[in-house]
Amino acid sequence: MLKKLFFVLMAVSGLCASVANAAPVSTFRVFFPRLVLAVEDGERVTQLKLTQTCGEFWGLSGIPKDWGVEIVSPSSGSASLHATAGHGASSLFDLKKWNGVIQISGTHSRCQDLNAVITTEAGERRKEYYFSGRELQLRK
Repeated sequence: MLKKLFFVLMAVSGLCASVANAAPVSTFRVFFPRLVLAVEDGERVTQLKLTQTCGEFWGLSGIPKDWGVEIVSPSSGSASLHATAGHGASSLFDLKKWNGVIQISGTHSRCQDLNAVITTEAGERRKEYYFSGRELQLRK
């Protein structure tokens, strides 16, 4: 009897875990606009930060080599994702490697709260590019 109860509890807990981890109905992948960098001067992408208040970051399908990512789930209604290159050699000449990688949920067409800040460096010079939700593309 105790064995049966144990197996029933294991089955139920497995079912609950799979339901809790199920993807939300409205998930979108984030695509960035084309960013023209001064490549001849050595300008490269070293960081990106996304923030949103109408949803959360649901997943990543790949991270560029030697990049680190920190995701802060919604607290006070705001979620953020911060990615940085590990060192100069892993910084990027464009944003193509990040297109479609970040998956968000809970966002809808009336909520244009998703914002991105892209940081680039060229030698000692540092520059930030700002993109609003209207400039970023969300695709299923």
